[in-house]
Amino acid sequence: MTLKLNKQINSRLQKGGALLDDMRMLVQRWSEPPPALSEIHSILGKQTLARSKDTFMRAFRPRFIEGAPKESWKLCRAIEECNPEMQSIRALYYYLTAKSELLLYRYATEEIYSLFIQGIWDISSKDTVSWLDRELKEISLEWTDTIKEKVARGLLAALRDFALLEGRSMKRIAPPSMAPNTASLIAWIMHEYYQVSGGALKEHLDWKLFLLSDTAVERLFLEAHQHGYLHFQSAGSTVRIEFPTQDLNAYARQLFS
Repeated sequence: MTLKLNKQINSRLQKGGALLDDMRMLVQRWSEPPPALSEIHSILGKQTLARSKDTFMRAFRPRFIEGAPKESWKLCRAIEECNPEMQSIRALYYYLTAKSELLLYRYATEEIYSLFIQGIWDISSKDTVSWLDRELKEISLEWTDTIKEKVARGLLAALRDFALLEGRSMKRIAPPSMAPNTASLIAWIMHEYYQVSGGALKEHLDWKLFLLSDTAVERLFLEAHQHGYLHFQSAGSTVRIEFPTQDLNAYARQLFS
């Protein structure tokens, strides 16, 4: 299964990668009705109002308000309130960012995952620009060389900040690592927000974001089952996965408190 790029892809990532600290600050302070731009500027503490607006418009709004799922800042807030380990927080924000940024999703699940299973660990900005060239050609979309280079750097910076890659100038794929409670959270989101269940949940393309094979996911589910985070049964092609609750706050407390 592959995700096809379309004319709706954008170059937002050239303005910043993960922006994890900024996104977390906004999640923790967001409210309904939404705060005014001046308050957003105060939260972010940027040098100028324009930079704060840019961060909100190009990152927070498309990822955590209008993204997939919508209003996912509420999901993040519930997890943040349980004070989980940074690894889990990073994985959650990475997952939701990738689900809302098609270019990041495609690059991670196809290009990075393909290199990983081939045992190719080193990745350069030049490699990423070449990948972008191929993808843009596929949909007859043209970007300037400058934009492609900036987007490539944004992709690599985001994946470094989300711990899929490591290194500064030359990036290298980091060994995949996920705790069973974090895997359970991601699986719960897939199930509750995207209605994925059974074997489709174990084999879903989303796990490639974390460089996890079907076997690795099944191993995590077995560990999660032992901890009581979920109920997992597998017999041949029949897979049954159930969660102890549909309540986000209750499940967050079970996983991280």
